[in-house]
Amino acid sequence: MKTKNIFHMASLAGLLAVLACTSCSKHKEPENQAQAAAKRQTQESFSATRTGAIVDLEWTYDLSVYKSAELYKNATGQSNDRDRVSVLKSGEKHYKDTLIEPRAYYYWLKVTLPDGSDENIGPIRVKPDEKGIGNYPHITRQYPWSVFRNYKTATISWAFPEARYDYIKVIRSPSPDPLGYRNRGVEVYSTMEWKESIVDTFPDPDSDYWYRIEIKISDGPVIRQGPIAPDVNP
Repeated sequence: MKTKNIFHMASLAGLLAVLACTSCSKHKEPENQAQAAAKRQTQESFSATRTGAIVDLEWTYDLSVYKSAELYKNATGQSNDRDRVSVLKSGEKHYKDTLIEPRAYYYWLKVTLPDGSDENIGPIRVKPDEKGIGNYPHITRQYPWSVFRNYKTATISWAFPEARYDYIKVIRSPSPDPLGYRNRGVEVYSTMEWKESIVDTFPDPDSDYWYRIEIKISDGPVIRQGPIAPDVNP
């Protein structure tokens, strides 16, 4: 009889332990199910395939659990200098991007969680078009610009195709580094006007300077040209 009581007490203790465990798990379950689902997507994939100038991007992430999702890219892989490619819709699973040059590029998915915090997925790298099978525009012909200098100033002029631009930036640098790895330079002018001429005054007339230009076409790519050293005015 004593043995039966011990058995019943052990069974009751086991049942209480199970109920207690179930109750604990319920209390630990996050209230925000969308946020929990977003954070659980650690095994999802993000990939890119390049064919010449065309890059096919695919992902298995469910973007509907996020407040927003955007696609970014650049040619350096550095996250502090990226160009936004597109604002993605919640049901999108792929995107086709067109590159304007054969070098390698990096892509990110930037997602905003329901609590407002941001997460970056990537970067993923697409290889350069080493076989040269892509059809790339001759940028210098489509977006001509020039820089002339005298002793104290430089005159920067451009006449681009008449279109909508998010910005056209002129950057001056003491270095001829093409992407500004060592020195990002100074943005001396920004506009949306497709045809213009500006005058920039040198900080030190006895020094050499190089200029770059960044062109962001609305709903299109970012085009970077330069650096070029100013030609001397005759």
